[in-house]
Amino acid sequence: RAVNSYYFRSSATRFRWIQNYYGEQDEWALDDIYIGQQCPNMCHGHGWCDHGHCRCEEGFSGQDCQPSSPLSSSVLSDFESQDALLATWQEVIGGEVVAPDMGCGVVSSGSSLYFSKAGLRELVSWDLDTEWAEFVQFYLRVGGDWAECNQADSREEGVLLQYSNDGGISWGLIAEMYFTDFTKPRFVHYELPLASKTPSTRFRWWQPLHSGEGYDQWAIDDVIILSEREKHIIPMANPTLPQNFYEKPAFDYPLNQMSVWLMLGNEGMERDNNSSFCAPTPSAMVFGRSDGDRVAVTRDLALRPGYTLQFKLNIGCESEFSASAPVLLQYSHDAGRTWALVREGCYPGTPGTGVCEGSGRELREPTVYNTGDYEQWTRITVVIPRNVAASKTRFRWFQESSVYRDAPAFALDGVYISEPCPNHCGGHGDCISGVCFCDMGFTVEQDSCVPSVASPTELTEGFEGKLSPLWQSISGGQIGGGCGIIGEGKALYFSSAGRREARTAPLDTTNTRLAQFYIRIGSKSLGPTCTRPRSRNEGVIVQFSTNNGIQWQFLRELDFSSFLEPQVVTIELPPPAKTPYTVFRQQFF
Repeated sequence: RAVNSYYFRSSATRFRWIQNYYGEQDEWALDDIYIGQQCPNMCHGHGWCDHGHCRCEEGFSGQDCQPSSPLSSSVLSDFESQDALLATWQEVIGGEVVAPDMGCGVVSSGSSLYFSKAGLRELVSWDLDTEWAEFVQFYLRVGGDWAECNQADSREEGVLLQYSNDGGISWGLIAEMYFTDFTKPRFVHYELPLASKTPSTRFRWWQPLHSGEGYDQWAIDDVIILSEREKHIIPMANPTLPQNFYEKPAFDYPLNQMSVWLMLGNEGMERDNNSSFCAPTPSAMVFGRSDGDRVAVTRDLALRPGYTLQFKLNIGCESEFSASAPVLLQYSHDAGRTWALVREGCYPGTPGTGVCEGSGRELREPTVYNTGDYEQWTRITVVIPRNVAASKTRFRWFQESSVYRDAPAFALDGVYISEPCPNHCGGHGDCISGVCFCDMGFTVEQDSCVPSVASPTELTEGFEGKLSPLWQSISGGQIGGGCGIIGEGKALYFSSAGRREARTAPLDTTNTRLAQFYIRIGSKSLGPTCTRPRSRNEGVIVQFSTNNGIQWQFLRELDFSSFLEPQVVTIELPPPAKTPYTVFRQQFF
């Protein structure tokens, strides 16, 4: 049943309903025809006009049929289920949900809504309260270069995005998606015009003309309409499932609830091989499908410099390093049109401009997480830089699985974005709603996490046998003689691809005066097992941290060209490095 209202005025007007082309099975009917005095605002399309008075539909009231109670103010639709379509959309005509290997292929990730049928092709939303809505965004493809997705050949075969404030009686234009501009999938973002911000507005995507079934097809995915009222600092929910992962509360943010997540792409594992993630937890989000890129995008958040972004990451339980298809942590200030790394890498040879300015700059890695470095669940805490903090900042975790289809799955858990806990829990706990939940072996002291027992006061290591337990981690290195004898006997030899770092456990350096070690960085004549470094970034940096690596402070740069022969290095510790729980690291950038 369709209800249509029209307004005409003349001294002599007649009407007719006519069907010019029809077959034996074509039947149609009319009922409840009214030609008479106009009703206020044509009842906003939500009532019957009866001698100038509106008889409103259920849920609408008043002289001109306004919503009786506030309508929903947002749409989040990823088109992964045909059954869920009509819960989100009022009308889907001429289109259907198709798998990523059908129709116009992958448009954003996974399935898409594909329009190819004869007759009308349109997607119409339910009426929404858009008074505080800011934007509409989606991914769109119009035609392509194969039979199931062939290219349109006239402007009328493009797609229009429209809005209606009167239940579909009249439509205003937001944008025309020109037919030649979308032959590849594109991200589209439009600010909503002021005229479309009402208590009852619907949207439609409409193809005015096409050449019939199987021609001029188009597909849409990941439609998002969001209200300014829903921009917030999270978490806003209470902990949900109790779980035994670190024996802390879990936060579960389903896509279809008010949550931090705006969009999830390729969540879950491939359906055809019944596989499961290698290290599941009750609240983890796993991204293991490869129908497009794997992505988790947050809503826009209001942030200040120094806020904390904390999460746990596991990349496929893989121990072998690979620089292909890393997981990137990025941010956007323009609703997802452009993205940049939350933290760029700052190395010794990096020019002192932009985010790496200043003599006191922190030498650090970028927010790029490679396979092999995250074999186990690893907590990552990022202090939000000043250039990232803004009134509208969204984040995404992104893995280019559309290109690297064999990339290992990755999983996220314990995502937290808000004001920091004191000293970031010392790097030994989860920060939840401003409270530290400390790791095993650590306890709360002055609202932060400190070792339950006093830290050792010294580390002595000759690398002649089993490694000391006071090494927290050694990445990319092992006991060996690839660079010859450094001090005496064996040495810790770094030659592997990927991260190269030796990191101590927390040490009590309150009364420690110096750190001393022998080191060799390459050589002139030892051959391929100990090659000569060629650039400043191939030297070694010595740093210390008082919060277990969340923030690092500079101790010494060991120049790449000055240690071609073994040398002893002595570093006098500055006062900031003398604490009851200081961590040291030597790192090759």
